[in-house]
Amino acid sequence: MAKRAQRSAGDDASYWSFQSINPAEILAGWWQAITVSAGAIIGPALNIAGIKTPKLKKDELSQAVRGFPVVGLGMGLAAALVYAIAHGLNLPPLISAILAVSTLALLGGASSEGGLSRFADTIITGGTRTAQLARLKDDTFGTYGIIVLIVALGLRIGALATIADTGAVIAALAAIMAASWAVVPALLHYLPPARRSGFAHLAGRPPRYQTMLGLALGAAVALWFLGPMTGIIALGVGALGAFKFAWFAKRNLGGTTGDVLGAAQQGAEIGMLLAIVALS
Repeated sequence: MAKRAQRSAGDDASYWSFQSINPAEILAGWWQAITVSAGAIIGPALNIAGIKTPKLKKDELSQAVRGFPVVGLGMGLAAALVYAIAHGLNLPPLISAILAVSTLALLGGASSEGGLSRFADTIITGGTRTAQLARLKDDTFGTYGIIVLIVALGLRIGALATIADTGAVIAALAAIMAASWAVVPALLHYLPPARRSGFAHLAGRPPRYQTMLGLALGAAVALWFLGPMTGIIALGVGALGAFKFAWFAKRNLGGTTGDVLGAAQQGAEIGMLLAIVALS
């Protein structure tokens, strides 16, 4: 027993040691990581634009998740551009915010929004683990899921409309999208797939350095655009917003799915937005 405990402690020390990280591995392959991540996150929008994205191979995404916050940043800036144009046309902040949030949903194929709705409906309805996993495969939305989706959209739109100032909205969208998509690699790394199929299973478990790079990059972008004080508080609230979905997924499903990942991204995004509004 003592030998087993000693070996376990040694494995943990090796896991948390950064000596195994290869700097060349960190610096290389960024374009590949970004393109693979873009195909996974905004593939539907790229296909509409005539840019064909190859089908993901098993475990391919796990080697590219450091590109998630970069793609998220691009989504945020695109939505910010739409907001700025609408605001420049003298449209009120509410309409400009609706257009910006609609842009985010369009770019992501509404996958995160759909994941939030299905996962929320599944958790609230309850049942056995098998029943809940089966419900997540259903493309229809239950009453609870629809209500949660409406509330989530309302919070995002209302927060952006409250911020109102174009420069502040640009900073908020860039920060929340980069940081919220950075939590997805963390869930893939720390939670096993809940089933032997679906997006989480296909993605695979990212290496530790990919996960840490994604989190560090997302946090750095948020701190750059929001400033130290607001950035740290917003990141903390966003982390709590994502953690609650990870906790429910572990307890109810035994792991993560594509819908859980989308729900966690939405939780982090909304949490950060609310913190920014509260601190403004």
